[in-house]
Amino acid sequence: RTAAPMACPNPARDAVRLSGCPWGPVQLDVMDELGRCLLHTDRFDPASDVLRLDPFPPGVLLLRMTAGQERTTFRLVHRP
Repeated sequence: RTAAPMACPNPARDAVRLSGCPWGPVQLDVMDELGRCLLHTDRFDPASDVLRLDPFPPGVLLLRMTAGQERTTFRLVHRP
């Protein structure tokens, strides 16, 4: 059984690593609680990349990872 993708640490202040993604490099969208896109990148590698949080406002962020037909979305709490 594959672990569900998650952000560590969560809640976080500065940066997070995304783990549990079995697909390799993914498309990553960071959205606010209302679903507005704050960041879109076509290539984010959860195995090696770190997501810096300083460009985003504190609060709940939604992270959506997409690889082909596979997609998952999860919550991240960004602390000030």
